[in-house]
Amino acid sequence: MAWFFAGLAHFRLGQYRDSLRCLKRAYKHGHATPVVVETIGDAYYNLGEFPEAARAYGAALKLAPESLLLESKLGLAVVRTGRIKEGLEKIQLAVQKQPSLAEVQDRLILSLVWLERTPEAAVAAEGKLRAGEGAHPQ
Repeated sequence: MAWFFAGLAHFRLGQYRDSLRCLKRAYKHGHATPVVVETIGDAYYNLGEFPEAARAYGAALKLAPESLLLESKLGLAVVRTGRIKEGLEKIQLAVQKQPSLAEVQDRLILSLVWLERTPEAAVAAEGKLRAGEGAHPQ
């Protein structure tokens, strides 16, 4: 557990290499949980190492197959590796399954903006707004 918390501390400080070192030790010493593997993916993603991030998110998703947040993170990392169609399909599937998850919607919008597909990003943003309207009573 100590390696996990050290990894989180380094992560929050933006020290992603140190975070990876600690998180991998936590994993090696029996703390092989979805959140450890997801945070490893987050560190790789923030380092711009998208293939490694995609591998970590895929491994985390095997540990928590119901997680739409992980599915969308995997999709975003896959998009950033250049496998655009595959990555967008993963994110769009997560959005379809639970449109009220703002983080999932954000990843779809982020992907489309990064791909310079502005009209599609605008449609996705409108979809997020519509989904959010139903989630909060006025």
